[in-house]
Amino acid sequence: MGHSMLLQDWTTSQGAASVTVIQNEADWGDIPGFQDAAFYVEVSQVTGTGAGAAALNLDIQCSPTKDETFFGAAPNAGNAYVANFNFAAAPTTGVQALVYSRWASVSTTQALARYIRWRIRFGNAAQSITFRIWVNFNQSGWM
Repeated sequence: MGHSMLLQDWTTSQGAASVTVIQNEADWGDIPGFQDAAFYVEVSQVTGTGAGAAALNLDIQCSPTKDETFFGAAPNAGNAYVANFNFAAAPTTGVQALVYSRWASVSTTQALARYIRWRIRFGNAAQSITFRIWVNFNQSGWM
């Protein structure tokens, strides 16, 4: 049986070059008992991603505890995420391409775990993004 959650209602986040912004801990999702997720990100505006600017990345991360170490844990010392949305030179607004995370997925660098949050990695220029995130979960043991 599926379960839906509004991980983030409409918000605007902005940052200078190479800044990382993490969702406030009080707003993290507590999602025990789920094995799969579908992430719906809706964007109303993105600025500062023109020609020559590095992409802005919106990552969804998970951890079994609220320890930063586990949110950042990824194989091969890469960027840890369950889902990644990349906004490059010509970002589109509206609902972004759906991203799935499955328990046996090879397309993510983390598995689903108890706590879920978003993280924004700003590129090499001042940037901003206005967005919201919905997540649909599939319980463990369900098909």
